[in-house]
Amino acid sequence: MDIGDSMRLAVRYLQKLGCRHLALYGCNPYASSDPWREKVFLALTGQDGAVFHNRNSLRSAFDQFWPRRESFDGVICASDYAAFSLVRHLREQDPRRLEQLAIIGYGNMLLAQRSDPSITSISDDYEHFGKAALSIYQLVAKEPTMSAVRILLHSRLHVRKTTGFVPFDPGSAETEQ
Repeated sequence: MDIGDSMRLAVRYLQKLGCRHLALYGCNPYASSDPWREKVFLALTGQDGAVFHNRNSLRSAFDQFWPRRESFDGVICASDYAAFSLVRHLREQDPRRLEQLAIIGYGNMLLAQRSDPSITSISDDYEHFGKAALSIYQLVAKEPTMSAVRILLHSRLHVRKTTGFVPFDPGSAETEQ
């Protein structure tokens, strides 16, 4: 998975929506991919202090985010679970703010698809995964001495209600409504 590509996709999409003050929400500093996701987010946005960590629970991320919620117009969540948690807490405490924020999650889980509002999400392109696996097999079958193959798997954007169902054509990356 190309985490850098997926973060660029999320940031470009939110910027196309007019979002200029972005937050990264629910990052677990002990997870394998979240520190890299945070590093790329900071490099792309330069928005220091806009990362809200999930250290013990997603509630801890919300408690950090709550006092600064008016500072942001777009939120990239480290997972669909984090996005669902953010949506739920905002619905309970500030439904008006929920309507004003553009929110993206990662994973394209059924939870994101069926929640109310449905959550825009980024996922791996599993069709591309399958094609890559077949290509690797064909390469190794032809050249058994090959020791390494590197393939970057691109991400797919699933546009839903938390970004107003606004379509996005980023060029080479795929989108789905």
